[in-house]
Amino acid sequence: MTLPKIRIHDTETDKIIDREMNAEEYKDYQNRVAEAQAVQAEIVAKSSAAEKLIKLGLTEAEVKSLNA
Repeated sequence: MTLPKIRIHDTETDKIIDREMNAEEYKDYQNRVAEAQAVQAEIVAKSSAAEKLIKLGLTEAEVKSLNA
């Protein structure tokens, strides 16, 4: 399996090094991706719920007050 790459720019020598992530970096990367996906799913769910409440007759202000 090919792991994602990391780019390191050494500003002192102006060299750029591309290398594969090590196991620890890859695990951290996967955790951050999972967290971002969870946040995105939560945003989509809240947006969907707000749209449903508006269709039921609540105003946008009322829906916003529920989130406060």
